[in-house]
Amino acid sequence: VDVLAESALANTVQRCFELLKEQPLSVVYLGVLTTAFTNWLQTIGQQSIPATTASAIYALDPLWGAFFAYLFLGETLGAQGLLGCFILFAVWLYQLA
Repeated sequence: VDVLAESALANTVQRCFELLKEQPLSVVYLGVLTTAFTNWLQTIGQQSIPATTASAIYALDPLWGAFFAYLFLGETLGAQGLLGCFILFAVWLYQLA
């Protein structure tokens, strides 16, 4: 198991360096805009709402991801995924009440 983990880690590190060498602008874009900038905006937004509301909105992240994947990429969810989205949304509505 240790050998397998070491091999996987070595392959991952090697692939990361290859990505940095082959696609530096993509890596910067992913790191700065889609991660750092959105986390900064989230922090600003969370300052103006109660913690329970912020946690409920943050917990809906998978729901929004599925929704936008459907909208922009044409992806669909199976029955289990739809049930999960329904439960997340129902809990969010319950917390708002």
